[in-house]
Amino acid sequence: CTSTGRGTGQIRITILDQPEGYQTVTVRDTGCGLDPEAMDRLFEPFYTTKERGTGLGLALSRQIALDHGGDLLAANNPDGPGACFTLRLPVDGPQPQSETEPA
Repeated sequence: CTSTGRGTGQIRITILDQPEGYQTVTVRDTGCGLDPEAMDRLFEPFYTTKERGTGLGLALSRQIALDHGGDLLAANNPDGPGACFTLRLPVDGPQPQSETEPA
């Protein structure tokens, strides 16, 4: 698959309430999808497949989601060509972490 980033592809955005107090924002496209070899490194800082990329965009985005009690996930579309990114965040914000007192 070759893609120039321009063309007649489609992007679909879905926002859903999920069980356990989460909302998800899913963005799907009909492009080439994600390279299976890159999937394991996609959120690794400084990893990029772009000629002029820094490799920080997805790493920072995922860290922000994690800091807010959520996550950012990536996969190839199960029902056709393209990629799927899902941002999952708690509706009520991050849950406070319990602090343990030193012994």
